[in-house]
Amino acid sequence: MGDINKQTIIDAPVHAVFKYISDPRNAPTFINSISRILSGPDGIPSEGQVWRAEATLFGKQSIINLRLQKLDPPVGVVFAIDGDPHAVLSLRIVPDTNRQSRTRVDLNLDVPKVPSIFLGALMGSLLEGDMARLKSRLES
Repeated sequence: MGDINKQTIIDAPVHAVFKYISDPRNAPTFINSISRILSGPDGIPSEGQVWRAEATLFGKQSIINLRLQKLDPPVGVVFAIDGDPHAVLSLRIVPDTNRQSRTRVDLNLDVPKVPSIFLGALMGSLLEGDMARLKSRLES
């Protein structure tokens, strides 16, 4: 079982961060592996909904189902990536107790078929880039 963790601090309030990352239609703007959302429900996202997306996972381009597995407003979002390989992307949102306009985002990617050491080598810098893009999007 493989997993990798990354985090960033964003100069934006918790509710704004949660609203942005809980909407799968925003995924291509900060998750490099997802190039575009092809279809899915409109409106406010809710648990269990599924979006079809073009993605490149471990160098292989494919169509995936991006399922909103869990919403825990305003502190957590979990996406299941139903593709090959299956993965779970968890985003935990932690408010800064000293500054309400500052938020820490912890990202965890769990890919059961890939050992952690390989996952880190394959995805480490990619996920760091994803967190930098998320920070840039929400701070602009």
